[in-house]
This record gives sequence, structure tokens and C-alpha cells, in this order.
Amino acid sequence: MVTATSTSFLGQQYRTVYSTGGFFEGGHDFLYLSGAESLELLHRISTNSLLDLPVNSPRYTVLLTEKAKIIDLVIVVRRSDGVLLVTSKQQSDRIKRWIEKFIITELINITNRTDEYSTVSIIIPKGYSTQMISDVMSGHQAEVTVFVNPLWHNFIMDQIIGPKEIVKTI
Repeated sequence: MVTATSTSFLGQQYRTVYSTGGFFEGGHDFLYLSGAESLELLHRISTNSLLDLPVNSPRYTVLLTEKAKIIDLVIVVRRSDGVLLVTSKQQSDRIKRWIEKFIITELINITNRTDEYSTVSIIIPKGYSTQMISDVMSGHQAEVTVFVNPLWHNFIMDQIIGPKEIVKTI
């Protein structure tokens, strides 16, 4: 049950974040797919085109069951030696088992990297530049992915994905 007090508190939080910004951490699990055919496999079994994804670039895609029920909305980050898959919290084991059903002759290894990776989302107030975040991460281009999250329409939100020891310095 939502009370008027909690609703007004949420409204205040929204106005504060909208005008001054904010950030939040985590809430994801991470799988790493290695092997030459990793990206091609994910391209075949998900809803978005992934073959043209540049190295260190992210793209959202949806994983579906054979009956078109949603398994998860994931972020695919192409790396030079594999693919980082950002899943919803506590979904990595389920998604790993699901992907393994489609590996027939491909030489693909899937490892859980949840203990090694992290995400931070930074909400930028309207009228401010996102260049600062890119500047902070400039020495880590090969390890960290920074992108404007396209799922947010009322805010500019930079999403940062990378190794925990780098992301925690933000």
C-alpha cells in the first residue's frame, strides 16, 4: 500500500535527482563468453543484431525462451577476446544453463565473472556535460565501457561497466 507520505517522499527524491543528479551501483551479474563464435551465438539466440557491434561497445538485447517468454534484458559488451554479458541480479546461473543448450559444435567457454565486474549508473542533471565521466575513465578504455543508457528518457544517465577495482574509484 502506498501512502501519501511515501508518494510525496518519492516525488521529492525524483525532483532532487532530476535537478542535482545522482548515482547507483550494481544490481547485475556478469558472464564472460570466450571463443571465436561467442558473439555469433548470442546474435542467433537473442533479439538484437550483434554482429556489427564494435569492440568495447554495449548493446541491449532480450533473451527469449522457445515460446517467446522473456528470460532477461541483458547488455552485451564486445571485448577483443570475448563477450561480457551483463544480466539481471541472480540470473547468471540460469542464463548460463540456457545459453549452453545452444552450444553444439562451437568452442565457447562461459564463466561467471560477477565477483570481478561492477556497474555504476550516474544521472547527469539536464544542462550538464557528460565529458567529466569520459575524462575520468580515459586511462581505462580497454577495460571499462562508458555509454549513455538509452532506456532513460527523462534523465541523461551514463552507465559504466568494468572491473570492480576500476569502477569503485569513481
